[in-house]
Amino acid sequence: RIGVFSCTHYVGVSQFVYNRFIKNGCVSSDKCSYVYNGIDPITIKRKYAKYAREVFDIPENEIIVITTGRATYYKGIDFIIHCMAKIIHDKKCKNVRFIHCGDGPDLAEFKEMARDLGIENHVIFGGKRNDVEQLLQSSDIAVHASKGEAFSLSILEYMSAGLATVVPDHCANGEAIRNGYDGILYHPRDSEDFINAVLKLASDPHMRTYLGENASRTI
Repeated sequence: RIGVFSCTHYVGVSQFVYNRFIKNGCVSSDKCSYVYNGIDPITIKRKYAKYAREVFDIPENEIIVITTGRATYYKGIDFIIHCMAKIIHDKKCKNVRFIHCGDGPDLAEFKEMARDLGIENHVIFGGKRNDVEQLLQSSDIAVHASKGEAFSLSILEYMSAGLATVVPDHCANGEAIRNGYDGILYHPRDSEDFINAVLKLASDPHMRTYLGENASRTI
């Protein structure tokens, strides 16, 4: 509130950040606004329809579940791995393959976690890659589990690639996705809610197409 220590104007990347300026930063609302993060839309090309299956040798009958981002616990990769283990072992859904693209300090631990949970044959750690757009548009479902996002570019990329996207209902995620229209919002850190969303999409290709087409239009 002291002018010499305060910016003339604050611009957030989402309404969530805008509200934090006011509620947490005690900035006057007349000094704040927000402009959504954006991306260059992904150009979907038919020639990449089977790209991920060809690169990673994934059978046609398997559902590809993909996520991108740094391999850290903050990004929730451990949560996704544990949920995938329940999907495969407890729910007996064996025809799923999880792909994680990204490097990071916890990658080795996540690989060991997948081995300990007995799902190493269902999980692919792709590491840092320069073909993420091709992998996204040739996958079936995108998932996200980060503990916090201002306005996630990864989620926008999933949507732009025409993917049915499953994300936690917190921070600004609900500003990007309308639940049941262009994606699915689940209760944060609720494994059953996450698992039910993934299983529903894995068994319903029409729902995947509906959400993916709407998501692409939204972007």
